Amino acid sequence: MRTRITLPFFALALTACSGGGGGGSNTPTQPGPSTPSPVLTSVTINAPAQSVTVGQTLQLSASPRDQNGNAITATVTWSSSAPTVASVSGTGLVSALAAGSATITAQASAGSATVTSTTQITVSPAVAVLTSVAVSASATSIVVGATAQLTASPRDQNGAAIQATVTWSSSATGVATVSGTGLVTGVAAGSATITAQATAGGVTVAGTQQLTVTTPTPSPVLTSVTVSPSSASIFVGDGAQLTASPKDQNGAAIAATVLWSSSAASVASVNASTGAVSGVSAGSATITATASAGTVTVTGTAQITVSPAPTPVLTSVTIAGASTVATGATITLSASPKDQFGNAIAAAVSWSSLTTGIATVNAGTGVVTGVSAGTATIRATATAGSVTVTADRLITVTGGFPLSETVNASGLSFTPFQADIAAGGTVTWNLGSAHDVTFDSPGSPSNIPVTSSDTRTFGVAGTYNYHCSIHGAGMNGRVVVH
Repeated sequence: MRTRITLPFFALALTACSGGGGGGSNTPTQPGPSTPSPVLTSVTINAPAQSVTVGQTLQLSASPRDQNGNAITATVTWSSSAPTVASVSGTGLVSALAAGSATITAQASAGSATVTSTTQITVSPAVAVLTSVAVSASATSIVVGATAQLTASPRDQNGAAIQATVTWSSSATGVATVSGTGLVTGVAAGSATITAQATAGGVTVAGTQQLTVTTPTPSPVLTSVTVSPSSASIFVGDGAQLTASPKDQNGAAIAATVLWSSSAASVASVNASTGAVSGVSAGSATITATASAGTVTVTGTAQITVSPAPTPVLTSVTIAGASTVATGATITLSASPKDQFGNAIAAAVSWSSLTTGIATVNAGTGVVTGVSAGTATIRATATAGSVTVTADRLITVTGGFPLSETVNASGLSFTPFQADIAAGGTVTWNLGSAHDVTFDSPGSPSNIPVTSSDTRTFGVAGTYNYHCSIHGAGMNGRVVVH
């Protein structure tokens, strides 16, 4: 497309004025009109295209013209209305930098005359195109029966990773076979070329790896090391644990020294001895395990993707505390708000009872009071920002008697003398290693020998008398089960 702007000009014409009266042979001849000098009046931009993609260039040229449309010598300068989208050099070379549009201006100057012309350039986003596939191997030499893992890395025109379908093949299946996942198995001594063919968007490229297969020797030799997991995605601040499995030519585990390293420690660092990975910043990194045994060294890799740490969001609240309370008694519940990762998060918590006739709860403290026998639902409501979540706890309220009681042996007496509990409840005796509990009533649980502390459960209502056999009937007590 050519854009041309012509500025008006005024040509001065000389006209001859003839005198009056008849003319004779002595009348002088008048001169004709003079030819005006060339004057710069327009400049045309020559653009081979009006649209380019990011990363491409476009060569523009300018054609200055005089009042007669003829080429004229002039100084041309170039400028862009949006240099961050499309910049232009002094020679008119446009470089596409970002998606958008820019107006390119050519200004021509000759003498005192200056004219301009513009053209619109549209920059489209660059389209990733599959251009190569690199093949790497956990080992380039294996023995018959052993395996080696090959990995294909498809790349676009900018060297960035690109999604592609990969198929594998072997030039000599009698020497080495390869699976659909790139796992090579040694079949017989020799060499084979393993090809990875990648296809994306109608484009197919291939990469190769030469592999040597040798006859096994009696002694185990380190031939490969596998990293698990082979890939992982973590957030900034999180971590992942990698493990390395060195193998010999027969695929059996073999002792080896393993050292870990990262291709981009500013993205994902790794503990050199343990393989513990830590996310540092958003991006990707290749973690390499280098295994050494004797004079043999092999490597295995794992791909780590690190994403920005997401903002914690309240997603749940859990309730902790007892689930039984006697009528008139109290228990205290606690709430633990959690974010989407299960971590504690600050939140306002309020409490409510859905069955206040059975149990009430203090809205701020979570203290539950038993009102009458039955089952009550206590709700914790947590709020953080615009998010509110709830959790419910079922509380059993017993009919006025606790489900547990404690009796202490003090001197030569049991305190309290009478322990009142609900049926199905328990009594714990703290005996101090100087007393025992011997029951006197039929249907009692088993006696408690001399010990520091022990508990018995009473499932049937009734009165259960007991005494200390060491100090006689004068040191006695009873349990009343309601």
